[in-house]
Formats: sequence, C-alpha cells, structure tokens
Amino acid sequence: MNLFSIRIAVICIVDDGVVPEDGYTQDVQVHLVEAYNFDEAFVKALAIGKAQEQSYKNDEGNNVVWRFKDVENIRKIDDVATGVEISTRFEEFFPQSPLNVNSKFSPEKSEPIIDDESSE
Repeated sequence: MNLFSIRIAVICIVDDGVVPEDGYTQDVQVHLVEAYNFDEAFVKALAIGKAQEQSYKNDEGNNVVWRFKDVENIRKIDDVATGVEISTRFEEFFPQSPLNVNSKFSPEKSEPIIDDESSE
C-alpha cells in the first residue's frame, strides 16, 4: 500500500438565481488515503467527495447544496501518519452563468495533476 494526498473541491450553491458578486464558495480539501496506485486513490477521492455533499434551506428559505465539483490533485507521498482531512481551503468560483441546486458536475471526469516524485 502507498500513501497519497488527494485534493478535492466541493462548491456551495444557493438557489437564488444570481452569481454571487464575490463568487461561489468552494471548500478545497486535502485528505490522506492509502491505495495501491493512482487509480485506486482516484476512486477513493470520488467516494470522499461524494460523502461531502449535503443540502439544506438557509435563513431566507433558499435551497443550499454543497456539490462535489472536482478532484484537483493526487500525489504519492512518503510515510506519514494516515488519517483524515489534512487541509481545507474555501475559495471563490466564478461560472459563466448562475448555478442552481440541480446543477451537476462530473468529478469522475476530473483530470487531476498527478505528482509522482518516485519517477524522477
């Protein structure tokens, strides 16, 4: 088994019909996973991202959803304690048109940057 860091993005969508002036909020997370190879690490990234999805109503009665958007990066790393999420970052996302709670993403089609330092 190898240890990999995976970086995923989860986006918050408020169903109010407008693109927020300061952009949609993205939660960019880094997790550690054990996997035999990059393909297995990618499958685990998809499972972790899907588990982050949730929906609720905000104070104004609008539907709010957190959608798994992307697998950004997979990196094979040396021996480090394995565990849970090791980093997260919220950032803005500016699409060309408004998103709604039915917006779909295709994280399984992600093409993450793969850092394979062992091949250098």
